[in-house]
Amino acid sequence: MKENLVDEAVITITPYLVGGITATTLVDGDGFSTVVKSIRLKLKNVTKMKNEVILHYEN
Repeated sequence: MKENLVDEAVITITPYLVGGITATTLVDGDGFSTVVKSIRLKLKNVTKMKNEVILHYEN
């Protein structure tokens, strides 16, 4: 992420809660120390499908 290699992100929000110590995360690695240093994505589209919401972000 720090190399600014992200062009877009599509995130689906569902009514299922999963997790645990071995659960896959959205972003892995070192991350950013502050919000100011993080990648800024712009919301391109929001789609509602039955009981889910799909968020489409672009860089």
